Amino acid sequence: MRYETMTKSGGGFSDTWSETQTASRTKLAMTADAPIEGMKVDGETTFEVQAGDFRFAGKIKDDAAYRPGAKSARLTMTLPADAKGVRTVVAKVDLKWTDERLTAKIAADSPNAPSVAAMGFKDSQVGPFEATTKAWLAFGGRKFEMDVSLRGKIGRKTVDLPGLSGGVTTVDLKGEARATAP
Repeated sequence: MRYETMTKSGGGFSDTWSETQTASRTKLAMTADAPIEGMKVDGETTFEVQAGDFRFAGKIKDDAAYRPGAKSARLTMTLPADAKGVRTVVAKVDLKWTDERLTAKIAADSPNAPSVAAMGFKDSQVGPFEATTKAWLAFGGRKFEMDVSLRGKIGRKTVDLPGLSGGVTTVDLKGEARATAP
C-alpha cells in the first residue's frame, strides 16, 4: 500500500491559504488452496474471499467465457462505469478446480482497491511490525476461516520546499495462514 499527501500553501502576510491532496494505491496478491471433494460446481456456485478490509464476491457464471463443465473461471471486480462507459478493473480472481481441490489466485493493483490492513498502519512508527487479521474464503456452501499472521514494514519520506510540503508513506505487508476444512 502506498499513501501520499501533498500540501500546497501560499499567500502573503495576512492572506494565506493551503490545500492538501491525498492519493493511495494498493497492490495485493493472495493464493488459496482448499478441499472441495464431493462438491458440485456450476455457474451458480459462489466464491467469496475477505481478508481484513479487502472483500471480493461473485459467481462462476460472472465469467463471460465460462461454459458448463469447465474447470476454471476468471472473475473481476470493477468500479461503476465512468461517463464514457469505461469500467476500471480493481481486482481479478482466477479459479481452477478439480473434483477434490480449488485453487484461487486473487490480485488487486489499483488506487481503488481496499488494502487488507495496511491503511490502519499508515500513521504508525517507521520500521518493521507484526500483526494479525481475520480472513475467510467461501466456495459454494463451504467456508474456511483463518487468522492471518502479518509481517510488515513502514517507510516514510517527506519533502518540504517553499510553498509545498508532502510525504509518501509505504506499508508493505506479507502474511500467511492455514485453515482446515470444517
